[in-house]
Amino acid sequence: MEKLNLSPKDIDAVINTHLHYDHIENNSIFTNATFYASPKEFGFNEYFEDFKKFRDSEIEIVETPGHTYGSISVIYKDYIVVGDASPLKNNVIKLIPPRLNVDEKLALKTLKYIRSLKKNVITGHEGIVYKEEII
Repeated sequence: MEKLNLSPKDIDAVINTHLHYDHIENNSIFTNATFYASPKEFGFNEYFEDFKKFRDSEIEIVETPGHTYGSISVIYKDYIVVGDASPLKNNVIKLIPPRLNVDEKLALKTLKYIRSLKKNVITGHEGIVYKEEII
């Protein structure tokens, strides 16, 4: 953010792929942001907005359940940020469902969907898998 001459107060939207603590623990630093997530994650909660209300012509949000029922991913240009739909590179490279999931078959279906998009995949915990690495 510093390289872009931004501070946390300049951020007006945060998209949470799911609501596990390790993925939302820094939300509080973005004091001017609206926080988006799936209602399957939060139910009725005034802190979060339904991701379907998010509007930006360059960003698409898709449902990617498996790790949690409400997991979502964010597509921007040639990248998809998948959170823990693929926490590790080998989840998407080798089609191995995440160890922690609510439904292994659903998680595998989601991994296949992510691969079908032919995007660079930003994993939840291990960095980027470039589309050329996904056969």
